[in-house]
Amino acid sequence: MKGDRMWAVKSDGSWRCVDSSIPVEPGESVFEEIPEWAFRAAEQKLESQEAERVGAVWRDEELSIIADQLMAIEESEAGVEVADLLPGSRFSWLSYRSAVRKWAGAVERKPDRPV
Repeated sequence: MKGDRMWAVKSDGSWRCVDSSIPVEPGESVFEEIPEWAFRAAEQKLESQEAERVGAVWRDEELSIIADQLMAIEESEAGVEVADLLPGSRFSWLSYRSAVRKWAGAVERKPDRPV
């Protein structure tokens, strides 16, 4: 390395600049240029993080809708007229809530809302 900048790259695609004053850590390989596969790995990691974020937003929105529907069902059962009541029984909304909470994100299909 003799004072020249090099790139220490891990198998997950993460990289950092190193030179003779910055030691290479275990699990890193040294390259003169960042390899193309490292760029692809970093891009895939960002895409995965974005998918997780979008999934978390969807889950939070669905849990809010479920809470509103359960409250609307309670009000309807108490004889209050509810304008925004969606189809489905209390049991189907509770089952849907369990499925939404267990949903594993982008790796599996989102659960279906009650009909």
